Order: sequence, then C-alpha cells, then structure tokens
Amino acid sequence: MRGVIRPRALTGAASAEIWIDPSDLSSMRQEASTSATTPAAIDSPVGYILNKGTLGGVLVATSSGSRPYLRTGSNNIYLEATSTTSVDFTSAQSAMFTGNNFVLTYGCLVNASGTILGGTGSSTNQNLHTGIAAAQSLTFAYFGNNLGYSNSTNLNRLVASMSQTNSGRILRKNGVQVTSDTNTSKLTNGSLKLFQGPLGHGGGVNRLYGLIARQGLVADTVRTSDEMVIAALAGITIQPEVMPLMTADSAPSGHSVTTSGTMQQPAWNAFNGSWATSSNDLVSSSSPTMPWSLTCTLPAPTTCSSYRLIQHTDAGNSNWNGLGGPTDWTISGSNDGTNWTVIDTRTDQP
Repeated sequence: MRGVIRPRALTGAASAEIWIDPSDLSSMRQEASTSATTPAAIDSPVGYILNKGTLGGVLVATSSGSRPYLRTGSNNIYLEATSTTSVDFTSAQSAMFTGNNFVLTYGCLVNASGTILGGTGSSTNQNLHTGIAAAQSLTFAYFGNNLGYSNSTNLNRLVASMSQTNSGRILRKNGVQVTSDTNTSKLTNGSLKLFQGPLGHGGGVNRLYGLIARQGLVADTVRTSDEMVIAALAGITIQPEVMPLMTADSAPSGHSVTTSGTMQQPAWNAFNGSWATSSNDLVSSSSPTMPWSLTCTLPAPTTCSSYRLIQHTDAGNSNWNGLGGPTDWTISGSNDGTNWTVIDTRTDQP
C-alpha cells in the first residue's frame, strides 16, 4: 500500500447515518455475504462493506459476480466498478432516504452513463430529481438511471453534494453550487444500490472514493466538512463557497447582502442558486443608477479564490429586454467596510 494516506479529517464523518470509507480496509470483506470473514485486499473483489455511520449495518454485493474491486492509486484507495457491479443497501439504511430530507455527498470518477447511487429502476418512485437536468455535465435525474456524470469520452473526478430541503433541492459540484430547483418530492421507494447501471460502458473506469449521507437538514458547515472529507479521499482540493445559499437578505445567520440601487427582486436572489427566470434572479430596475453595487457581509475574514457571474435565461422578460448581465465590473474586499482593496476588474465582457 505504498503511497496511500488516511486523511485526518475523516473522523468528522462518523456522525453521519451512512459513511462508506473505501480507504479503511478493516471495514470491508471479500465475500458477498453478511457473514463474510476474508479481509479485503488490494486488487481483490469486495462483497461486504461496513457502514461506519450511526445506522450501522452492512452493504452486500448482490452476487459474487457483481462485486467491485479494491484498488489503490498514488495516494488513495477506492472501489472500482465493472459493468456488472451492484451493491445493496440494507433496508435500515435505505429507509433513511424514503420520504425524508437528506444530504448526500460522494466522490467518484465515472466514464459514460452510470449510477453511483441508484435504485432498482426508473419508475416514478425512484424519480427524486425532476427539475434538475444537466449542470456542467453533472446529471442528476432518476435514481435508477443516472446519478453521476454522463460523459462518453472523458474521465471526470468530482465531489458531488445533493441536498434535499424543504424549499427544493440543491446540487453542488466540487464545493460550488451549480443548480437548484423547487421540487420537494422525496424518494418513496427506498430500494437503493451502489454502482447501479452500465458502469463499464466503453471500457470506462469507475471509482467510488467515499460516500456520506445524513438524514434531515444540516448546517452549511456540516455539509462543507463532509465535502472536505470526500475531497481528501478523492485526492483533490476544493475551496468552500464564500457565500452560502441565501434564503433572505440576512439568512443564513452571519451572512448578509445589500444593493445600492432599486431592484426588482431582493438582494439575496443573487445567491439563491436559481437563475432560470427573472423572478428568481437579481434584476435591477430598468434604468439603474450607475455605478451600481452589491455588498456581501461575512461572519469572519475569508479568502476568496474565484467567483462566477451567471446570467439568467429569461431573455424574453419585458423588463430584461434580452440582456444577460453586466459587461464591466470590479470585485473589491474590505476588513472594515470602509477601506476597500480591488481584487479583480473586468471590462467589455460579452
């Protein structure tokens, strides 16, 4: 196991209901049986996976021929799927997804169409993610069809986080929110499997670095911590978002956002995760006073390494007249709200 590391941050995942940790060989056995005894070994099949979370129990391969293999990279250990791999969740673990809010965070590398966490079919009972289609190649659709990347040519390593909330669903990719919707329907059939789907299609290599699932609504700090755990297992670095998903101008607590001009929608819409229509977006008045500013207040000094401006797609709205977003802007930061330092300036942007 030369070069393999066990990140210190992994202890934070122990409070989750489901915690699958391929880097911990002591949590796996080779046989596809609840009474398995042969210890897991690199380059050998895995048929028994202990749930290290609070629900306990084990995941078991559906048959000896459907086991994933334990592999090692330059600095990590992971489960590698084949075209026939399928691992069942126990009924107790499946039940936590049924009719409940939950947050699912996992790290994977997938080629072609396959499912890292899926159901037994694509019936409406498995259809948890209606309304979230493709987000930067990351596709959340049916549990039984396609929870993972859909990409027929490239291997993609990612940390994905899906939150089912009372107001909708939020999808994050490598620490950054990429989309959301307002459909609050929850899974009604808790039959779940790991690696359900044509994972070996096109000779693709498919890996699971780790999976954490929590029942109920969790704080942003917990979700971010889980993403960091999975990123450590996947061997990638992600930067937490400076601004969380906002639900009001001063919510979540500690964060606030204000604007300098007259707006058609509240300021927090700039960080609500939706840009499908002007009613969900941040749109200024038809004749805004320039320069116009958006000010974000954070609970503590923070380093910002990148940002994104996303224009909404409601170009037919009469108040928007087909325009998508600003062409000139400046990003500045301040530790006291008075003295500002320019971080980035752009002009004549398309």
